[in-house]
Amino acid sequence: MTIDDELERRSRRGTERGPDEVWSAAVAAARRRRRIPLWVIPVLVAVPVWAIIFLGGLSPASDGAPSQLESGAQIFSNQCGTCHGTSGGGGVGRPMTDGALLETFPDILGQLQFVWTGSEGVGPAGSPYGDPARPGGQHVTQGYEGGAKMPPFRASLTQAQLLAVVRYEREVLSGAEVDPTQLGASGQLLWPDGQPMLDASENLITPDGQPLFDGSGHLTVQPDWASPVGGSG
Repeated sequence: MTIDDELERRSRRGTERGPDEVWSAAVAAARRRRRIPLWVIPVLVAVPVWAIIFLGGLSPASDGAPSQLESGAQIFSNQCGTCHGTSGGGGVGRPMTDGALLETFPDILGQLQFVWTGSEGVGPAGSPYGDPARPGGQHVTQGYEGGAKMPPFRASLTQAQLLAVVRYEREVLSGAEVDPTQLGASGQLLWPDGQPMLDASENLITPDGQPLFDGSGHLTVQPDWASPVGGSG
């Protein structure tokens, strides 16, 4: 018998198989296939649902930039800690801890002004500054621990950096509490009405969008001592 004869014989045999034989072969093949365990089915259904919930709950990715308070901490360490103490406890400059700073500046405006222009922005040595209702009365310039001047920071800080370091001094060192509604999406401080404190150029502005400082570095709006802004409440 030749190879061709054997191939033809096997071919005829395959076509002569009955329906039952063909069905049995199909069933046997199906049984030999690996099946998916029943417990996998609910897992496969749940995974996409879990993924949607997980991804939806993620916060927006950080751009890596420091927050205002983080920036303020660094600025304080570099430019303020030498005089006021590394933790704000005082030195040749006045202490800022235990609420002392908030007694002098119950709102943020007065402190922004004082740091921006320094003692010279208030007047000659002995000029009063801060809240007149402060326990013990107002402070006076060059009236603490040998009379060191508070230097102006207009030349060494941007207005965005000024806001950052003042926030750090008030909120971290002196314990000021800020209403959560005054914080933006990235933690930046807002005015009580929700308006930004910095414009697109990162200069301080009033709630109606006008510059907060005039050309001489003084406030264009005066502190409202009876209604703290970003203060201890």
